[in-house]
Amino acid sequence: MKCGRVNLFIGEPNVGKSNILEALALFAFPLTGDLNGLVRFNDLSNLFFDNTLDAPITISGYPNGSCSINYDTLYDGVKFYFENKEGQKLTQLFKLSEFKGGGDIDFNVRPYFFKTLKRFEKKRPGFLHPPHGENLFTVLQTNAKLRDLISSFLDSLGYKLNFRPSTSELELAKVTSRSFTTIPFHAISDTIQRLIFFLSAIESNPKGATLIFEEPESNIFPYYTKFLAEKMALTEHQQFFISTHNPIFLQSVIEKTKQSDLTIYLVETIQGGYETKASLLNESAVEEILNLGVDVFLNFDHLLSE
Repeated sequence: MKCGRVNLFIGEPNVGKSNILEALALFAFPLTGDLNGLVRFNDLSNLFFDNTLDAPITISGYPNGSCSINYDTLYDGVKFYFENKEGQKLTQLFKLSEFKGGGDIDFNVRPYFFKTLKRFEKKRPGFLHPPHGENLFTVLQTNAKLRDLISSFLDSLGYKLNFRPSTSELELAKVTSRSFTTIPFHAISDTIQRLIFFLSAIESNPKGATLIFEEPESNIFPYYTKFLAEKMALTEHQQFFISTHNPIFLQSVIEKTKQSDLTIYLVETIQGGYETKASLLNESAVEEILNLGVDVFLNFDHLLSE
């Protein structure tokens, strides 16, 4: 699969877009130490095609590294093997019902899947911790540039960011001449929560990080959808893998991303719906996306004919 700096996946529901993102998200397993939140499954057999344990899995992120997963008959469990570009290796074995591990290999891959949290109890500073940003409180507390960006956004809405260190809770404060009222972070609108989450992921990660977002525009007001799309397009020191169902998001990314940096894949199923196929759209098809406007998600067949 040819990859650019900004990689978009579009297509009908249930064709495998999330599976592609989750395969990439496995590279974050040594960092997070928990498959929960990275991949959807009940037990580890679900990672294999049709739960067939004798079909090994290999995911290659050339040149950054590789991941392989296979069933170990002697151990009666699943073996994960990771190797990064520096030659560091990590092997872990798990019973089918186990899925927590971890290691000291960092592939610089950061999958982010939004989840409403009441408290942000992870105290780790630096980048927002994948997949749900459990250290958002600490990241905002210790990153002045990010804090200023979020504060500026909240100022335009009439709110201030408020920290409650004793409980690791974030709040929005509404200040008037006579009162000071706070609102729990988890109780504010989805648009504000999601925008802060994704902006924090982008701003807190270092140069060269690979960020994975699944439908980041979901439940976000159109104005901020466009803002978020343009932020990703113009952040040239990071790589993005994104699925989207939103024409505003899609067109904004296309318009603001250098053509040489952009790849768009149309994802569909073949073989009776049991195999995922991702087709790279050519320059003519990308231009047609702009021409179709909001109707692009009703005309996927038209894109493949370009």
